[in-house]
Amino acid sequence: MVDKSGSKTTEPRRYFSTLYYKNQTSRQNLPTMEEQQELENLLTGYESERYQIPDGIDTTVDPRNEVKRIEEEYERHAKNKSDMRWLREYCLETEGNDYNYRFWLQYQVEQISAGNRSMRLLKNRSKEFNNAMLKLSHLTLEVAENLYTMSYDVVNSEVTNNIHPLAYLIELNSRVRSDIIILNNVKELHFQYERDCDNNIVKQYVEEKPLFYHLSNTMLQIYFKSIRKSTKLKFFKNKDELLATLANLDVIAANDETFDELLNRLRNELLLAHNQSVANNFYRSKYVCETNSFFRKLHNKIGKVLEKWARYYGMVPQKNKLDFFPTLVEMSWADNTERLDYKNHENAKKKFRSLSIKTATSCIFSAFSANLINFDAASIDELDSLYDSDYEHSGTSYPNVIRMSKKLYENLNRGDHAIIRHFQMDEKRNMYCLPRTHTPFGIGQRGNGGFLHNESMSVSLHPALLNLVDEGRLNHTRFEPTQETLNALNILQETQWSINLDFLDFIADFTLEGKKVSPYPINIRQGAWQRSDNMELKEIFVDKMKLRSQDVATKSRVRTINANLKQARKNLFNSGNIFWHPWFCDWRGRFNTKVNELSPQGDDLSKAMLLFAEWKPLGEVGRYWLYVRGYDLLRKVITPELPKIDQFSEQVNWVEKHIEEIVDLGKKLNRHTPNDELSYLLDYLQVKKPGPKAESFQRIAFLIEFARIQNQYNRVKDWEQVYSGLPVHLDASCNGFQHIAALTRNEKLAMSVNLLNNPNGKKGDLYQEVADEAKNSLLNNSEESDDVRSLLSTICETEELQQILIDGIFTRDFCKPLVMITGYGARDLASQIMNLNGKKRRGGRFKPSKDKKSIPTLHHESLLYQVIESLHEEHGGFEKLILSKDKDGYMTPADNCILGREFGLALGNYIRYCIGVVTDFKFEEVKQ
Repeated sequence: MVDKSGSKTTEPRRYFSTLYYKNQTSRQNLPTMEEQQELENLLTGYESERYQIPDGIDTTVDPRNEVKRIEEEYERHAKNKSDMRWLREYCLETEGNDYNYRFWLQYQVEQISAGNRSMRLLKNRSKEFNNAMLKLSHLTLEVAENLYTMSYDVVNSEVTNNIHPLAYLIELNSRVRSDIIILNNVKELHFQYERDCDNNIVKQYVEEKPLFYHLSNTMLQIYFKSIRKSTKLKFFKNKDELLATLANLDVIAANDETFDELLNRLRNELLLAHNQSVANNFYRSKYVCETNSFFRKLHNKIGKVLEKWARYYGMVPQKNKLDFFPTLVEMSWADNTERLDYKNHENAKKKFRSLSIKTATSCIFSAFSANLINFDAASIDELDSLYDSDYEHSGTSYPNVIRMSKKLYENLNRGDHAIIRHFQMDEKRNMYCLPRTHTPFGIGQRGNGGFLHNESMSVSLHPALLNLVDEGRLNHTRFEPTQETLNALNILQETQWSINLDFLDFIADFTLEGKKVSPYPINIRQGAWQRSDNMELKEIFVDKMKLRSQDVATKSRVRTINANLKQARKNLFNSGNIFWHPWFCDWRGRFNTKVNELSPQGDDLSKAMLLFAEWKPLGEVGRYWLYVRGYDLLRKVITPELPKIDQFSEQVNWVEKHIEEIVDLGKKLNRHTPNDELSYLLDYLQVKKPGPKAESFQRIAFLIEFARIQNQYNRVKDWEQVYSGLPVHLDASCNGFQHIAALTRNEKLAMSVNLLNNPNGKKGDLYQEVADEAKNSLLNNSEESDDVRSLLSTICETEELQQILIDGIFTRDFCKPLVMITGYGARDLASQIMNLNGKKRRGGRFKPSKDKKSIPTLHHESLLYQVIESLHEEHGGFEKLILSKDKDGYMTPADNCILGREFGLALGNYIRYCIGVVTDFKFEEVKQ
């Protein structure tokens, strides 16, 4: 038996690894080679088992009380309170399970994602909080005094007929602070830290100017939640300086390389793991937030603060009448018995909105006067930090931003301060405990389900509908879920998920401070016995998928991949590789997970990393659908020359015919395959620059699991004894038009979308029918194809090139997304084929020259341009549509821009017409 070598009573046990091995719960160090052989025999069945939730768990209760109870018990009994992992240790010792720890941890990470507490959970939690609050109180005093001065100047100005909204703040503050009972209630609710702190200046200020302190404190909290860190490569004067820098990094560069080429070499070199420790020397950081989004959040929050103060003001005797406040306290004042009519109600709301906006603006300028922030336009390097999704600019201007001043940046230790860690909003994660149950709720509400506290909701309602409900113009929302809908959401939420460890071990490495950990665990299940702080994709995948590119789309993909790997590691170490997803339904009634990472609805990597926590016996039925999934993922790899097979039984036969090759592929996908062989294998599996619907990672995950399943079957020869947790993804066949066919009783369309069987038994394919109709109608010189044919003759010099372009565009894959969105009511198909990921506001724009405005055209990552670029690389001859880029991505011939856009618009309208012909619906032309 392997002993518990390395056990330390000063550290908690490391649970990610030890859950997989018997009698190793106290091990802290990696096993020796001798121990490793024994350790293989100590693997438990934990990896395929469902987490047993304790009886009596009520997921509808307010979690705050439960968290408070757990923390009080923790404070009384748990040892080493500075490290949160001891809470899990305590829970296991007293309860026999770690569910209380999971519940507590989930609540904390929700607070982090909302920007309500520090990201540092493990150690020094109390010190972190006190440091953040101390700094916040000092900064609040600076802003509050400026805000008070501004309001006081307004009161003493010569404003007579139309009183300035800020003048109300003086009245509110004076009346509320004059009543000791009300003021004490205000301090109890809003100023607990200030009331109990050791700073007499802060205490006195809260006594004298509580409203101004409250508003300024709120503004700073919203600011610190909104800022994003942006880094930029430092400025280099010339090529010689760049060459010297590269030489210091042991990079051999040639003198004949341009300045831009050398700069890109440096950027790529700094992305490598072994250079992460020195990368900070070449980048400068700053903190910035986009002005409009920040102001929307701020004036809404300021409005809520003023609503509370309106209620406090309503309790004050002998107060002045402030004509817009009665609507805010729902006519609840003791001395107010008269209801406002609609006109007065609307006027009061407008006045209050004016006050909120004016106060929020004044708070911002007060911070500016204190030299805490500056106003500016964003620079190009800040766009990735400002926007979660890709930002497509016009090429002529960037959004306005609020930037942290140099004074504040230095005062906060160049960003390394508790106040930034406390308020920075982390990514929302999937859940470490069972989500809250969805229960019935009232009209116009969102419900309480999924997350425990922050962003807990059952329905995502459209803002326009909510506004109509709030205004009393509607007494219902567009979507109100039935009990059956809520039951379905709850069933989805009870599903337990885990990470596919063999797949994760193959594609990624544990890292510590930017470097691969060393020595590396022989088995990923020993990962907790080696200190790490992150995970990163292996170099070979970065190279094959061209993830070093600095274009906007690639950087967005890299962020998503990093977020998935980061979250996977957190799930391994924080919850023993068992987690849940919160679900909701949107205002159209469609179900979605609240977090995209590691979601069955997420991207290629998310789906690939997922397993059901509880593995089930496959049986013959499971084997059948496993083989169907295998055909979907592998047919274009193994038999690309053969047409697609429609019948499921024939797809199963295809897998059986190629089973040895499939198993052989899966066996080679491991850490021990030499890089040369692995490089060839990944090329064969079509691991390349990913598109929107890429399945490279899912293909690899399937092959690894398929090989394991077949190996197990070869031992037991009984599918009922073969277990797996691999999800099998199956999609509906043109779901939008399936609904249309059923509702309109259109038998022809029903057969095209497989609601009805075709007489010959052949599977319907609406996508292919549309592609065939579009090609044939064009070749037959139909009137509707005139614009497309005219543009084809302009684009192509020869009829041969025209035919190549026609064959490349009018395909099933090209027409599929256009048919899908048409079934859901889309009218604009041009945006789908011309823009990045089909988004309306993600169009391509290029500058013909630096002194001219940018021109709208095809996006480099659009569906249409990718086809054109691919055909040009293979055949040449499409120069009139090719868009060239300079280092900033703007320069291209103006004629190419215009011609590409005209071609996209014409194609969008023409294919829309062809969809109408095939489906028996008439669609009018869309004017752009």
